[in-house]
Amino acid sequence: MFFDPGGFSFLPELTSRWRFIRQEWQELQAPILDIHRVGSVHRFAERLLQNNGWTPSWQAGSDQPNQDWLTYALSYQGMLPDGLASVMPATARLLSRLRGVEVCALSLMRPGSFIAPHDHPDIAGRLLTLHLGLAMEPGKCYLTVEGDAREEKPGAVLTFNAGREHFAVNMGRCDRVILYMEFDPRTAAFDAQA
Repeated sequence: MFFDPGGFSFLPELTSRWRFIRQEWQELQAPILDIHRVGSVHRFAERLLQNNGWTPSWQAGSDQPNQDWLTYALSYQGMLPDGLASVMPATARLLSRLRGVEVCALSLMRPGSFIAPHDHPDIAGRLLTLHLGLAMEPGKCYLTVEGDAREEKPGAVLTFNAGREHFAVNMGRCDRVILYMEFDPRTAAFDAQA
């Protein structure tokens, strides 16, 4: 259910910068917006590209906002939200060079929270999903894909097919924060640095 991160050429450059991404997340002063992802992902992304902030996510089987799971947009189809370069400059520079990524965001789960089993049939067979650990309590945060549970750790990558049923749990006493990405395994690559 999980893919070897060594099979993706862009990952060494991304993972070598995880501490910079984490530092910028820790310094981020962003509001929690009164919108959450229900309905068209494209319409939701358009709103965040113009007015970014933390947004409550969703829970399987409900259209109510999930205040225990927040996301902060970093890119959508190659476009960065207005102002990202001023609040997360190193992350914005890195993502502006990365091709083949449909969605990238920070994902924060509150302590003691659970994201119920779900899948993403809209990206199955087209995109893979990546979790890059930024902050979490050791031994307390897990991602399970079709019964295969893996611990999430700072600096570690989990890559999987989100078209398969999966869920996440934070059993810790602090927030679990990851860099979340949906990418095309055939085209994801960094442009050469200028």
